[in-house]
Amino acid sequence: MARIVKPLSDKQIKEAKPKAKDYKLTDGDGLGLIVSKTGRKRWVFAFISPDTGKLNNTGLGNYPVLSLAEAREKRTELKKLVMRGIDPITEKKRARAQRISEHNRSFEKVFNEWLEFEAKSILPQTLKTKRGRIENHVMPILKDRGIKSITHGEIADILKET
Repeated sequence: MARIVKPLSDKQIKEAKPKAKDYKLTDGDGLGLIVSKTGRKRWVFAFISPDTGKLNNTGLGNYPVLSLAEAREKRTELKKLVMRGIDPITEKKRARAQRISEHNRSFEKVFNEWLEFEAKSILPQTLKTKRGRIENHVMPILKDRGIKSITHGEIADILKET
């Protein structure tokens, strides 16, 4: 049977002092605040992983940067994921990998995707002209660069030189 836990208050959190060892204050429903021996306070969420069936913890952020109310909101979001059978740690890793891959998409790859899209709506000769300009003047400079690292100014400068 689950234990009834009295929710934390801002006063309790502010008054929590470091001890010889790290300790945890619990708010209920998996939310806890780890108080380290150095005085650092960080929020954690404990849950049973839908993937492994084992108890896991995931960090939510540091107090006071993340307030008690914000930590409770995050806990609610993560509980919803767990209820839908999604492991929050796995989801966090997946989202991070997706952000990295989106950031690392090369100019060449995005240009080729754009060409495929444009080919449906413009005349072949116009497409050939656009492709030639980019491949001859822009591609040698930006081919392998991540698309998100390229500025409008860089492209404008390259096109002015042509």
